[in-house]
Amino acid sequence: NVPMEIRPDISEVERAAKIILSAKSPLMKVGPEVSQCDARASVVELCELVGIPVIQHRSFYCDFPNTHDLWLGEDQTVPSYVRAYNQPIDLYLNFGARTEPGGYGRRGTAIREIHASVDQNTIGRNSPSVSNLVGNLNEVAKDLIDAIKGMASASQLKKLSEERRRIAGGLTQSFIEARLEAGRLSKGSPVPWQRLVYELRQQMEPDAVIVEEQGTEYKSIGNFPFADD
Repeated sequence: NVPMEIRPDISEVERAAKIILSAKSPLMKVGPEVSQCDARASVVELCELVGIPVIQHRSFYCDFPNTHDLWLGEDQTVPSYVRAYNQPIDLYLNFGARTEPGGYGRRGTAIREIHASVDQNTIGRNSPSVSNLVGNLNEVAKDLIDAIKGMASASQLKKLSEERRRIAGGLTQSFIEARLEAGRLSKGSPVPWQRLVYELRQQMEPDAVIVEEQGTEYKSIGNFPFADD
């Protein structure tokens, strides 16, 4: 009876926690492995703890609640956050997404990468990393939370996260409002998907379950509000 919820190496977790605490401007990308490991709630708690903004990689799921104040959306929104925060991204956390060379900092700026995955064969495949966390992502996130709490006081963590959450939250809200306004104003025949999503949002129950069959068109389905469950 082999336990399947593999925990990451604790010494590597502690090393990664130190790197996260030292980062001036971290960014996390989440992928389908977060949902497959049922790690959404733990990942949200981790990001809230130190104020890590989040972007979504292509996925079958919504791997992070897209109305959360740390939610930035997809890659193309990162420059807006960098300008608002006035700090280049200096740490890229890949949680269960396909590895890609990070391009989120200013030109010539080296970005450290922490890669977490239950599949050791994907870690470091396409880009070098400063820390590798092999394990179930729910266990990885929970162990990182414990390690970070053991290294910094509650007041230090609050100070670290407040400014990032304020700036990211303002952008998240502006993105949501802009998408809704674009949907409200969209016209044409056939009905544009922006208008369709806008109208459906007005009619559906808040806890409605949506089953999408749009393939890669996450941009449209992502206009629905999704929680971490």
